[in-house]
Parts: sequence; C-alpha cells; structure tokens
Amino acid sequence: MKIYNIPRKEIIQVVNSLNESLMIDVEGKIKDAKVIKLDEAEVILLEDKFQLVRKNGKIFPFLRDQDLLDHLPTVIVDKGAIKFVCNGADIMRPGIVKVEGEFGKESIISIKEELHGKFIAVGASILPSVEILASERGAMIRNLHFVGDRLWEAMKSIRLS
Repeated sequence: MKIYNIPRKEIIQVVNSLNESLMIDVEGKIKDAKVIKLDEAEVILLEDKFQLVRKNGKIFPFLRDQDLLDHLPTVIVDKGAIKFVCNGADIMRPGIVKVEGEFGKESIISIKEELHGKFIAVGASILPSVEILASERGAMIRNLHFVGDRLWEAMKSIRLS
C-alpha cells in the first residue's frame, strides 16, 4: 500500500469525472488530494470533502462517503442478498426489492439493504433501470466495491492527518 499526493492536473481530471459520471457539481476548488494505492484499486481523498475509488477505469464513491452515495440512483436488496453482496457477488434480480431513481446501462449505482437502509455496495448497472424492473431473473448490477472488501478493510486501518 502506498499513500501519495496527486498533482493539480490529475485533481482536475478526477473532479471533472466526478461531475460528469456521477452528475454531481463539485463546488469550490479542490486544492489537495491524496491517493491510497492498493493492488487493484485506489482510494482518492479530495481534501476532507470526498472519498472516491478508482478501479478499472471507473471512479465511484467510497462506501463511507454518505453525501456522494445519497446522490446516486439506488437499488434496495432484501436480507437474503446481503451475505452474497458483501462477499462480492453481483446483484441478482430476485434480491432486488426496489429501484430508486432512473439510470442507464453502466451507470454507477448504490446498493442499500432493506431493513436499516444502510449502504452495502456500489456497482455498475448491467441494464437500464426500466429493464431491471421488467426483468425477473439474472444479474442486474456488477458489484464494484462492498462492505468488507480489501478497500474497506484497508481504509479502516489508515489514519490521515
């Protein structure tokens, strides 16, 4: 694991990606950003404002960034799906109880559990929301980051000043 600062040019690229792909308007100028690099992914900390993950060319919210996750369309899963989602499985149609918001194919989606409404994963949609609602079976959301994955565990042990 390595921790380093990223140059201003890269900060601008990350902020632009955040604005475009997640349709969130980042207000003000971000002057400081750190990257925590793990084997397969990076956690990007934009000042004290945002926690992002960069993995396989995608940038999406880290599961502890409640503000960013609240801006995403959400899929709510039943309690039977939680164990599988938190072990990295994709989100299957039978486990989906509700879709909040509209989205297209390959959109970044937050996944919540039904009982307490807690975020348990972030994924990329395989199908648009309209088709997910019309489907009865199959994988609907590709799991990108989940509670208990390597990123989650690594960030628990890091204290940044």
